[in-house]
Amino acid sequence: MEYQDDVYIVGNLQLYNIKQHENEKPMYIILERKISPEETGEPELTTQAIVSQLVVYPNPVTSTSFKLSFELAAQTDISIGIYDFTGFLVSTQKLTTTSTGPQEQIIPFTAPAGNYILNLYYNDQVIKTILIKK
Repeated sequence: MEYQDDVYIVGNLQLYNIKQHENEKPMYIILERKISPEETGEPELTTQAIVSQLVVYPNPVTSTSFKLSFELAAQTDISIGIYDFTGFLVSTQKLTTTSTGPQEQIIPFTAPAGNYILNLYYNDQVIKTILIKK
């Protein structure tokens, strides 16, 4: 799937254990290829990341909310947008952060089952990750 010049491949991988002659637990794999500035002709940004270590859990989401955790290096306004794979905006929310350091937010999410792209916006930056709703 291609979304805003990035390419995503999402799927299940199930290995076979030859010693026990049975299938192993399936793994969910997400591969993302970001277009580099050299490929787009845009100048490369050299600013230090203010937001890092973005994690969505549980993923896949099985309830009406999920937790979003990240590390905040400096105080900034943060918002998220959740898009389906056609690019339609499903949900948006402004996050409240009180200090720097580890952050954890509970995000309500009542969309139907499917694969989504979560964009976390801060300053002029965007961090993207895949969100799966079962």
